Amino acid sequence: NLAQTGAVRMSSSKILTNGTRLGSANGLVGHWSFDGGDTNWTSQTTGVAYDGSGNNNIGTLTSMDRASTPAIGKLGQAFNFDGSTDSVSVADSATFDLTTSAQYSWSAWVKTDNLTSDVWHTIWAQSTGSVNDLVLYAHTVTDAELPGGSVTNGISAWWFQNSSNKILTEAEGAISANTWFHLVVTYDGSLAA
Repeated sequence: NLAQTGAVRMSSSKILTNGTRLGSANGLVGHWSFDGGDTNWTSQTTGVAYDGSGNNNIGTLTSMDRASTPAIGKLGQAFNFDGSTDSVSVADSATFDLTTSAQYSWSAWVKTDNLTSDVWHTIWAQSTGSVNDLVLYAHTVTDAELPGGSVTNGISAWWFQNSSNKILTEAEGAISANTWFHLVVTYDGSLAA
């Protein structure tokens, strides 16, 4: 989920068809539940994930497997990503334009089967070309650019601006393997961590 500035109000009903709004007039940009009715498989390895925000930011499923991708989630269904080629991508949209002066929040339910050392597990990557990119990782890594030099079983959010790296936040010990975690990252319009 990705929300720009403003309070997000969700209605209690959840009937999703392409373009159905969930009462998101105050900033919700995208909501992909990955529940069965919110996903349309067009072949054994491709399909779409409908956006419940009403902004029609449909996710394209790439290199997924219709038989093994759907999995039991924390709330409803989830997708099991292979860590290599599986992805859900959303076409370029003005609703996803990032600027360093705006406020944003991102949230996701995440469960990883391992946190192998020196592997960066991408949870969310948002790119607007070479100017502004945001990436949220789960990892156990050592990297000189991390404020503490390393993170074990943690998450970090990075803002890449004009090809230079800026870490927004990191959280040591925030996650562990084989457990569901609800991750939320907020950005207050300042590149200060």
